[in-house]
Amino acid sequence: MALQDRTHSRIVTALKIVLPLCALALLSTIFLFSRNSDPTEAIPFSDRMIDRAEQQVITQPFFSGTTADGSTLSIQARSARPDAAAENAALIDGLQARISVTSGGTLTMRADSAEFDLSGDSAYFSGNVKIVSSTGYRITTPGLDAALSRIDLRSRGPVEALGPAGRFTAGRLEIVISNDNRVQMLFTEGVKLVYDPRK
Repeated sequence: MALQDRTHSRIVTALKIVLPLCALALLSTIFLFSRNSDPTEAIPFSDRMIDRAEQQVITQPFFSGTTADGSTLSIQARSARPDAAAENAALIDGLQARISVTSGGTLTMRADSAEFDLSGDSAYFSGNVKIVSSTGYRITTPGLDAALSRIDLRSRGPVEALGPAGRFTAGRLEIVISNDNRVQMLFTEGVKLVYDPRK
């Protein structure tokens, strides 16, 4: 009986030493591995989610305002995102714009893409740019520069147009507001007109 008591006491004494040492070893192992691991690696983010977060894409944006000459401007697009290469700039996809002049005329524009420079008060429309006026003109051009605070549109290259007088082409196009607050279209640089007497 005494032998069993001694054996039991020895085992208890040994466990009192061994168990705390094991616990200390486990804790030191946990801290050792935690220093070498990156907690973000365990989060299952896909590359697409990371790209989407970095791009900060806005879908279906809409903007409405008034220009300095009193014309109303509304812009909507398929998507918009900040331009990483320039500050206060945005890249737009699937742009649609409508300008209503105080004299009653309207202009609608469509472009595959656009670059907006807010600090420079300018925008560049590119990719199958189409302009339709309430006076009956339908114009296409590969690229168009525009001011944001006023009506001032200038093509970067040749334009093709269909209007009340017929079909014509020109090297450049400028759209501004005249002194009587009307939309004025100026076709220059080698204008060629195919006159249609039926119109």
